[in-house]
Amino acid sequence: MLDVLTFLNRSDVKVMSVDIPSGISSDNGQIMGEAVRADYTVTFGLPKIGHLLHPGAEYTGDLFVEDIGFPESLLNAEQLKTETIELTDCGPASS
Repeated sequence: MLDVLTFLNRSDVKVMSVDIPSGISSDNGQIMGEAVRADYTVTFGLPKIGHLLHPGAEYTGDLFVEDIGFPESLLNAEQLKTETIELTDCGPASS
């Protein structure tokens, strides 16, 4: 598998990952050895933490979240809720 990931990362082809790029932890975005750098990633239902945190975010490329019919009650479950902080949430920079 390592040879395939290395080959993909060195090639000029566009790479699309399904779910999350191979080698990226969906729980924390950490690289597990070697990881593929995707140009595009399609995942289902909700984004995973590993898509949003670095370094996983750098390997995800453009992220597409597709609805495949998960029940709304599952998608809105408290156990799945996670918040992210954007730079704009932090207010203006001090001089």
